[in-house]
Amino acid sequence: MKILPSIRKLFWEVKADTVFDARYKKEIIVKTLNYGKISDIQWLKREFGKSDILKVVNMPRNGLRDESVRLAKLMFG
Repeated sequence: MKILPSIRKLFWEVKADTVFDARYKKEIIVKTLNYGKISDIQWLKREFGKSDILKVVNMPRNGLRDESVRLAKLMFG
């Protein structure tokens, strides 16, 4: 997975190589939707696809801010 530098900055609290693994897909999606730029969200779509993003968006208590949910539904729903 090729990580954009702007996305790597979102995960300042963990070792970068640790988090960018398919096991952490939900965390990557949530943090990118909450704090990423539009280009980061476009990267997210290329890496994970609309269906995986919407699965996370539609989960109860997913950790997403209300604004992020609305944006994701507009972009991917």
